[in-house]
Amino acid sequence: MARGHIEIIHTNDQAIFDLESVGWSYDSHARKLSQDSETDAISMVLNLPPTYRRWAGTFEHTAELYVLSGYLMIGGVTLGAGAYQLLPGGVMQGEWRSDEGCTVWMKTDGSPRLHPSVGAGEKLPDALDTATMDWIFSPIPGPPCGLLLKPLRVDMETGASTFLSGIVPQYHYPFIEYHRCVEEAFLIRGDIRLGTSGNMEAGSYFYRPPYVSHGPFYSHTGMLGLLSTDGALDNHYIEDPFRTPEQNRADSQHEAPAPNLLTTEN
Repeated sequence: MARGHIEIIHTNDQAIFDLESVGWSYDSHARKLSQDSETDAISMVLNLPPTYRRWAGTFEHTAELYVLSGYLMIGGVTLGAGAYQLLPGGVMQGEWRSDEGCTVWMKTDGSPRLHPSVGAGEKLPDALDTATMDWIFSPIPGPPCGLLLKPLRVDMETGASTFLSGIVPQYHYPFIEYHRCVEEAFLIRGDIRLGTSGNMEAGSYFYRPPYVSHGPFYSHTGMLGLLSTDGALDNHYIEDPFRTPEQNRADSQHEAPAPNLLTTEN
């Protein structure tokens, strides 16, 4: 598999990735969370220093970013903490600036190589101020009450998605489950214990291939997390936490494709 199972790691323990090697300006550094060895798609946390500048340019592949702290300006648009921005491949971005420095979660669908360009940049999709978005109850059957979502990006054809997940304090999800899609998560704040793998806190991350058994879950303080999938998310419940991905795959191979329930219309 081009990107293996990662569960659980913490951002500050990860190696620094020098983005200058893929065409970014100096002082462009990140902590690499995971990367696909075939496509170079990457998930990472950028740590941009005060007075940071990065020239205008384009990515070949679509990227997504979420500002964790500080302010990032792309062209003439300022993104504060909690802002989400989609950066389509081939669309020129204006200069990046951060006067006071910032921390940004970012993932790309392919190599993060930047191709420098001259100009103010094209019109990017509108950034989302996630703090002002309404929470919705999870449309995915199974989870107990107390889990809420904010969809940020949903591919209507494949069901692939990026969304914020929030849970209330003392939340107990007593089930063991698996999904037929990749599930990737970064914890922004709070805590959650995964019975099969341990504790997550702010900065924790996992990358879980399809059919991996996981659960049950409990959070003392509540949680805010950033999750993404490569297909429609569906929950399959099992009793044995030691069931292998191969066993889970065999059980579900004759089922219909999962419905795309996580849409922005919910």
